[in-house]
Amino acid sequence: MQPVTASVGAPDLKDRLDVLLTYLPSFLSSHGEIVSAVFLLIVALAVLLGVSVYVCLAVWLERKISADMQDRLGPMRVGWHGVVQMLVDPVKLALKEDLCPGAADRPFFMLAPFVVLAASFATFAVMPFSAAFILADLDIGVLYVASVGAGVLVGLVMAGWASNNKWALFSAIRTIAMLVSYEIPVGLSIVTVVMMVGSLSTQKIVLAQLSDAGMAGWHLFRFPPVFMVSFLVFFIAGLAEVNRTPFDLAEADSELVAGFHTEYSGMRWSFFFLAEYADMLIVSMLGTVLYLGGWAPLTVTRPLTIDFWVFWGMAALLAWYLHWLWTRIYLPRGEYGLIVVQTAILIAIALALLVVPSLAWFLIKSLALIFVMMWLRWTLPRPRIDQLMYLCWKVLIPVAFVNLFVVGVMRLYWR
Repeated sequence: MQPVTASVGAPDLKDRLDVLLTYLPSFLSSHGEIVSAVFLLIVALAVLLGVSVYVCLAVWLERKISADMQDRLGPMRVGWHGVVQMLVDPVKLALKEDLCPGAADRPFFMLAPFVVLAASFATFAVMPFSAAFILADLDIGVLYVASVGAGVLVGLVMAGWASNNKWALFSAIRTIAMLVSYEIPVGLSIVTVVMMVGSLSTQKIVLAQLSDAGMAGWHLFRFPPVFMVSFLVFFIAGLAEVNRTPFDLAEADSELVAGFHTEYSGMRWSFFFLAEYADMLIVSMLGTVLYLGGWAPLTVTRPLTIDFWVFWGMAALLAWYLHWLWTRIYLPRGEYGLIVVQTAILIAIALALLVVPSLAWFLIKSLALIFVMMWLRWTLPRPRIDQLMYLCWKVLIPVAFVNLFVVGVMRLYWR
């Protein structure tokens, strides 16, 4: 049997690479739709992963905020200050048994968490994370958010009705009453901004707030009395939309056990939890887009660059924080390794603000609004359902209508 020998003219790796680079442009041009679909899939998975990481961090942060407001320590056992707890919780939920009541409507019961989660994550497609990073810059972006976001209501009603539990059904009825009612002031607040901009595109709304005036060009500061009222109405109604305390009557444990997810356990229960925190981020991002300049930095002038005083103010604050960490916490304990780690993390954050300023500023504004939501949760008591409806129909909706009329008059005047 003759030994197999390589032919003299066999192509090597360099030749194969040259052939690949020669035919790659023609392949991409002839299969443009496939390439675009793959690219969108990769970006969508990146957004999904990013939101999942945000949810883990937000849960840990809320535990720490609630502990601080109640003079407690919060999670401290797993990792440094309990930071690893956010990785342990998903594992615990994944190991739990997925139960379904015998009298439940099984297909709808199983499908409801996925409907809620899909409706929540689909709205991120039109969010302008930066000047160049947006999945789909639709001309009807704001309308898309309002329409697709309403799918969450469908999933919650499915969960409450299919559970065949009276407390879950009562929760679904409350959810319908709350979300349908508070959609009106949210929509009226959005219309005030759309009237001034003349577009439903989220990216165009952000671009309309960029000017040489810097922060003064944001809608919140351009016409302060009108748009501050609009922002307050939007934010209060948005809290009710995401079912956050003090508007969490749909799952009030003192009245309805656990609401629409009373019968859920394991990962299906976590999908409702994940969707709630994703909705918090959506409301915060939409508020940032409509009123806070989107991805524009916090500058007094030159909106596309980092202002001199803002930059050095941040540098001074960072230096003071590092000095406080070293002298008050790490050095007395002899934890020199943590000094290096903490300093590296803060320097990385500072570099991120310089390298990707638009994305960083957009996330900073959104996370600031999320912090306010957490702050309000552990500050305000839960009202009665009649008080909640009174606030919507007798306070927020009339104020939103008057505000809309004023904006219409202003629009005619500026024209």
